[in-house]
Amino acid sequence: NRIKAAEELREYDPKTFPDIVPALTDALTNDPSLKVRAESAESIGKINLVSPKAGYALEQSQRFDSSKTVRESARSALLQYRVRGYRSGKDTDGTSIQTNEPPFAS
Repeated sequence: NRIKAAEELREYDPKTFPDIVPALTDALTNDPSLKVRAESAESIGKINLVSPKAGYALEQSQRFDSSKTVRESARSALLQYRVRGYRSGKDTDGTSIQTNEPPFAS
């Protein structure tokens, strides 16, 4: 069951299992089931690892997913993700957009 799998993946350490966040991101953006997409968004929001590509996928799902349930799950997860340090400003492939401002000092 893909829904249960998306839920259970949040229990694993993404540093030990680095394929978790990409798998959830893929499910969020590509799975035909709205329940799988919504659960994937929730799991991304609960994982204690910030990924620019996952954050971008949450932003896109919040704006454009055809399901209101998925959009709401993505919005909630994105709020949690931002608390963990995610900041927008990514291009469509999830890479950073270069700005004219210098980087913050350490």
